[in-house]
Amino acid sequence: MKSTPLTECIGSEIEGVDLSNTSKEEILQIKQLLLDRGVLFFRQQSLSSQQQAHFVERFGSSVPQTWMPSVCPNVYIVESLPSESYNYRGGFMNWHQDSTFFEYYPHGSLLSAQKLPALGGDTLWSSTQRAFEALPDSIKRMLLHLEALHDLTASRIYRLDPFMKSTDIKSEIKHMLDNRPCIHPVVEKHPLTGKPCLFVNRVWTSKIVDIDFALSEALLQLCYDWISKPRFQVRWRWELGDVALYDNISTAHIAIHDYSDTRLLYRSDFRYD
Repeated sequence: MKSTPLTECIGSEIEGVDLSNTSKEEILQIKQLLLDRGVLFFRQQSLSSQQQAHFVERFGSSVPQTWMPSVCPNVYIVESLPSESYNYRGGFMNWHQDSTFFEYYPHGSLLSAQKLPALGGDTLWSSTQRAFEALPDSIKRMLLHLEALHDLTASRIYRLDPFMKSTDIKSEIKHMLDNRPCIHPVVEKHPLTGKPCLFVNRVWTSKIVDIDFALSEALLQLCYDWISKPRFQVRWRWELGDVALYDNISTAHIAIHDYSDTRLLYRSDFRYD
């Protein structure tokens, strides 16, 4: 197995491994690389949905995503429509960590490329761990004592399209009611490394609790802008069959929606055992 760092602080491309047939030793090595680099990329894997689910199971317990369409247990459809017809009110064009509106959110995820546009559709990841480390000590101390509310409706409530069928609206509202807001630290300590990571995002975070709303907005904006600094980022240009495996605490990500064809990825989530 060969690991090639793509930037100084985040991301490595991994060669010489077949994710459909990995040994225990390879899994341990991949897991350590994931903790060290935040996101790992594997070319030309072309995993079936069952192979993808099996590989992710070896990292930890699955996280059911009942609000997402699936092809099999713990393999979910992430489909993005062409730029001219995409509903930009959805919020997913912002930097985010996945499903933080859950109390038991995913610690990590895998994406596999099933269908890609001819041009565009890259994804960027940013190291929330390195972003926190780079903050002035005075700001670090302040953020370490704060908690934030994460809310499914923060993104989904204003995506209710007036032209949706009534059954679709009922389904959306049920998702909201089934996933009530929860509170997470603004700076989350990684469960395996113990390292602090910024853990707020524009998609799911609604406010910092127990402080004035205007002050909350200012502090959240500071965190959002800092996470999006290019110095903390890696960019991946997808090819069909590629796999991206990423830590959902020490990184945030954003999809670049700049294409005229549909893009289809399969996603699987896990929590570290």
